[in-house]
Amino acid sequence: MPEKSQIQTMFSNIAQGYDRANDILSFGFYKQWYKKLIKTASPKNYDRIIDLATGTGNLAIQFKKYNCTLEVFGIDFSEKMLSIAQKKSQKENLNITWLPGDATELQFPDNSFDIATISFGIRNVSSIQNCLIEMARVVKKDGKILILEFGTPSGFFKYLYQYYSNIIIPLIGGLITGNRKAYSYLNQSSLEFPYGQKFVEIINETKLFKNHYYESLFNGIAFLYYTEVI
Repeated sequence: MPEKSQIQTMFSNIAQGYDRANDILSFGFYKQWYKKLIKTASPKNYDRIIDLATGTGNLAIQFKKYNCTLEVFGIDFSEKMLSIAQKKSQKENLNITWLPGDATELQFPDNSFDIATISFGIRNVSSIQNCLIEMARVVKKDGKILILEFGTPSGFFKYLYQYYSNIIIPLIGGLITGNRKAYSYLNQSSLEFPYGQKFVEIINETKLFKNHYYESLFNGIAFLYYTEVI
C-alpha cells in the first residue's frame, strides 16, 4: 500500500470528478447500498453519527436527509473532498459538521457517538485494526458500527467483474478525473481486501465488538458489515 500522504494526495487529485466517476462506474448502485446501510443502522431521533473517510459526503448527506434530527459528522483526510461535501450540504441546507481527520486517530472523546460508519474507505486506511479500535472508542456501549466495502463476486460473474474492474474502471475513471493511476490503485486495493468472513475475523481479533454479521450485495460486489460495541 502507498504511504498515507500519497493516498491523501491521490484522493485530492480526483476530488473534482469523483462523484461523476462513481455514478458512471457503479451504474448508481452505490446509492442503493447506502440506503441499505442506513436502513440497517436504523438511527433514532437525535442520534450522533460519525461517517469516516466520508469523501465528498454522500453517505453523511443521506443520513441527514433520512432524519433531519440526526447530528452528523463527516471526517476525511482530504480537505478538497471535504470542500465539495460542504458545498453539497450547503446547497441542500443540511446542517452537517465536516472535519479533516484520520480514521485511525480520531480527535473525539470516548463514547461521543451512537453510530459510526465507513463506506468504501476502510481498505485505504493505514491500519484496519487501528480504525476499528478508534470506531469502538468513540462509539458508546452497544452503539452500532456499519462498514460498506467491496468484495469479489462468485461464479462466472467473477470473470466479467474482473475484466470490468481491471480494464474499464481505470480507463473511464482516468478519463473523467485525469488520473488513471488512482483508479488502478483503487481497483487493486478492492481486490486485495479480505472480504466476507475473513474481514469478520479481523473484527473479532479486536475483542471490542459483538453481534456482528455481514450481507453480500449484488452477488458479492460489495459487502455490508454490522457490529456493536461491547
